[in-house]
Amino acid sequence: MGRCIMELTDLTQINSLIQLLREKLATVNIPQESFLDIQLVITEAVGNAFLHGTKGLKNPKVMIELHICNNSISMRIKDNGSGFDYRSFRDFGEFDILAEKGRGLFLISKIVDELRFNDKGNEIYCLKKW
Repeated sequence: MGRCIMELTDLTQINSLIQLLREKLATVNIPQESFLDIQLVITEAVGNAFLHGTKGLKNPKVMIELHICNNSISMRIKDNGSGFDYRSFRDFGEFDILAEKGRGLFLISKIVDELRFNDKGNEIYCLKKW
């Protein structure tokens, strides 16, 4: 139904992204709970990209690509950082609530139907169905 690409250079731009997402998803019959799930996934993934992926970069960039269909959305979030070892986070079955890292990835993994990373670890792909 629709494709949307947006590049952010600052985490404060997340509100504009969420507003754009709301407008795009208004064209499909999406349950409110699914919209809130998608909003959480995007907020966590973009937040991780800026807080961890682009940490220390002079010109941080996060690219968001959304593909919206009648009953699903695919989300690709990529930063211009060096990546991380996502393999160390692959066991999302258990989570230590007091852990300093991994909470966002744990939440994302429980919400989406599909979760993948690129080899470098600077791109996350999620698929959410409703």
